Amino acid sequence: MTGLVTRILTGILAVAMLSSCNWIQRVSVTQDGLGGDRGSYWMSMSASGRYIAFATASSNITAESDGVYRHLYRRDVLTGQTVLVNRTTTGEVLSHQPLYPSISGDGRY
Repeated sequence: MTGLVTRILTGILAVAMLSSCNWIQRVSVTQDGLGGDRGSYWMSMSASGRYIAFATASSNITAESDGVYRHLYRRDVLTGQTVLVNRTTTGEVLSHQPLYPSISGDGRY
C-alpha cells in the first residue's frame, strides 16, 4: 500500500510518499531534489500513486514560486517533474491562497 504522510524533514514539514516497502520519498522538492524552504501540507494522490498534489508557500519549488502566497503543485514521482497548477484559464498564476488540493484519478486535474 502506498500512502502520503507529512513528516518533519530537515526541520521543515514536508509531504512524503510512503511505499509498500516502507521507504519514504520526499515529494515536496525542487526540480533538483532539494526540499522546499517552507512547510508543505494538504496533499492528494492520483489513483496510481504517480501524481501527488500538495500546497506550500515555499519560494524554491519552481521558478514561478514566489514565497509570498501558498500555491498548489503537482509532482510526477515517475519523472521527478513538479509544476505549479493553480492558474487562471489563460495560464496566469493565481495570487490567492488555495487550500486542500484534490487530484483526479489519472492525475490530469
